[in-house]
Amino acid sequence: MSELEHWMTVTAQPRPANLHAHYDLGLCYLAAGNLPEALTHLIVAQRQDSDNVALCFLLGKVNERLGRRLDAVRFYKEALRVRPDCAGFSRARSRWARES
Repeated sequence: MSELEHWMTVTAQPRPANLHAHYDLGLCYLAAGNLPEALTHLIVAQRQDSDNVALCFLLGKVNERLGRRLDAVRFYKEALRVRPDCAGFSRARSRWARES
């Protein structure tokens, strides 16, 4: 575990409601390729801020990488509900349409 991951774990564990700690820890695990841990921490963060577009998009991305397409689509749709004008989501929607 990197020093940053250790610091974030120490920050997140004693304060489970720390949205930013879980968000940042999810990003660390995503960057390290540890998708299950990234998913765990991003879900904790998203439960505290369900209208956070970045969290919805990241959860879609992680679920997509894990091969959990239905969950990915659910989070991408939630991100689009909150912010329908986002270009990145529009590209993802076009890709899903081609794949379906």
